[in-house]
Amino acid sequence: MTRLSNVQLSPDGRLVAAIGLDATHQTMQPAVRILVWELATGALLQNWLEPRELNRLLFSNDGQRLAAFVCHSTLRMVNQQRDVATVFDTATGERRGLVRHDDDIDTVHFLPDTEHLLLTTLGWSGRNRKELYRWRIASETLARLGSELMPDHLTAMVSPDGKQLAVGSHTVPFIRLIDTATGVVTRTLQSEASNITSLTFTADGQRLVACGTTGVVLAWDLDDDDDSFRLRANPLPPGFLVRAFSADQSRFAAANSFLPRRFYAKWREVSGGYAASSSGHVWWYSWTARLRSWRPVVVRRQRLVCGIFATRWRT
Repeated sequence: MTRLSNVQLSPDGRLVAAIGLDATHQTMQPAVRILVWELATGALLQNWLEPRELNRLLFSNDGQRLAAFVCHSTLRMVNQQRDVATVFDTATGERRGLVRHDDDIDTVHFLPDTEHLLLTTLGWSGRNRKELYRWRIASETLARLGSELMPDHLTAMVSPDGKQLAVGSHTVPFIRLIDTATGVVTRTLQSEASNITSLTFTADGQRLVACGTTGVVLAWDLDDDDDSFRLRANPLPPGFLVRAFSADQSRFAAANSFLPRRFYAKWREVSGGYAASSSGHVWWYSWTARLRSWRPVVVRRQRLVCGIFATRWRT
């Protein structure tokens, strides 16, 4: 591998995958290499050479499947069918599916059955339209979902039961909830932040949390049409994205991707509070709304890796 394009950690924390250009790659004859390691031992489990242009990866929630797709390819404004996504079995190395389209892929989401994927197109070539598709991995065609066009600077998240896709953007002041079977927009959540950069469902699918580049953090109880509220009176610093919930749903992590050379994250309770992390230590502050007070607690060696809470905790 001569140039690394993307690295992904499986949601269960067992596997790490990387994709990059192979040494044999040429502009007219693309070749990429996909590697999968076992995190605990460092053993190389899979080594695939793909004679096509691919540069992004995504694990299924159980880590048993790995999707590779192309985003921002060398083919722009060209109405040409080409391979855009493929799926592998991480244990056996067997290819489960390969699909062609005339546009690059912007985002990919596994549905819980791992037999279907939701894909949004980039609007990079072909008809230059950002559309939503559903792919049954065993088939060779994409099925268009609904007539809703996806916004620019898309951020999206599938609900835990796989029935809804939440879609937001930098460019629109609302969040759409889309039925993943029909493509119908089931709800529109109005947002005071017109620059949503991250969306996260709680494990029960009842709450959706959104964060924008201005630091506004919003939450919706999806069982209550009127329930939309800020989680913080003051915004987080610019650049923070909500990345993950803790197992008990009482905390979520918001990480800043714009701070170079050191890791920095904010951990905060859904009811309020935050923490700052550096040098392997997390300083946790919980905020009690009734008392309006801050209580510092030191949490040592508690890690957030690629948006996933580590399984080993020390307090």
